Amino acid sequence: MHAACSAGFGLCMLPCFPSVYEAGVVRVSEVEDQRDTWLLMPGDLRRVARVRALWEYVISLFEAHGPVLAGEVSPLGGDARWR
Repeated sequence: MHAACSAGFGLCMLPCFPSVYEAGVVRVSEVEDQRDTWLLMPGDLRRVARVRALWEYVISLFEAHGPVLAGEVSPLGGDARWR
């Protein structure tokens, strides 16, 4: 979808941060995506140190970058809603 949108084939629902980095991709709406993100792993790997470390790292990324992923701020700083 991203490639088709970037090539000018129409509109699509994408994360909002590509519009900051790519010419020709413009945020046109304040539609909020209310879907949850699920992070799954097999139960028997839950206590493996390297798997747990990756799990905690991915969660920390979502927590740290939540406002960017939600379109509340630009990844470059400032308010992303200016577009």
